[in-house]
Amino acid sequence: MVRFQFDQETTARNTLARVLWVQGFAEQAVREIDENIRRAAVLEHKLSLSNVLAESACPVAFMEGDLDLCERLVAQLRSETRAQALDVWNTYADAFGGDLLIRRGHTASGLALLRPAIDRLRRTNFVFYLTAFLGAMAAGLAEIGQRPQALELIEEGLARCAETGEAWYLPELLRAKGEIMLAGGDPQGVAFLKQAIAVACGQGAKGWEARAAASLSRAESLLIAR
Repeated sequence: MVRFQFDQETTARNTLARVLWVQGFAEQAVREIDENIRRAAVLEHKLSLSNVLAESACPVAFMEGDLDLCERLVAQLRSETRAQALDVWNTYADAFGGDLLIRRGHTASGLALLRPAIDRLRRTNFVFYLTAFLGAMAAGLAEIGQRPQALELIEEGLARCAETGEAWYLPELLRAKGEIMLAGGDPQGVAFLKQAIAVACGQGAKGWEARAAASLSRAESLLIAR
């Protein structure tokens, strides 16, 4: 911890938890974040605990879509980072909190929290998980009818996937793009849902594949109904 700032086992397990979810082992991923939080708490090393909450616990909870778990973890992250004056991770708490508000239907409040958090992360160049936050803001903008702006954010996220090695998140962005296009009445969105499935299959990302397949099934049902 002295040399690397964080406990290295908990840091490695951050990656393990995310990979487990992406590979389709959601229950194992959730168990892993629970165990890793306990492990970091036992160490009594606040930096390691904040790192676990920001880099695996909250991301996995949001990928899983368990909003009650998300709320509990975001509150814990906010509490820990405020107490330790960890400004960057407190910004992460704001960003995750904004995402949560959007998912709970409080879109305007969520965007008001998420947008400045993203701006602060850009200014500090502390951009781990920024691509996911861009997707969250795009979802919020689409909810209030600002689809062109939402698609611009998706395109920025797609560029980041190509430029920064964040290709693991590519299937989810393609899925989001497809859904936003379909919500705007563009049937070409179906092609992006199919592309999301194909990319996820190529990555062995069964978590993203299942999500994209569910979106495609809903889209095809609606198109048939029309």
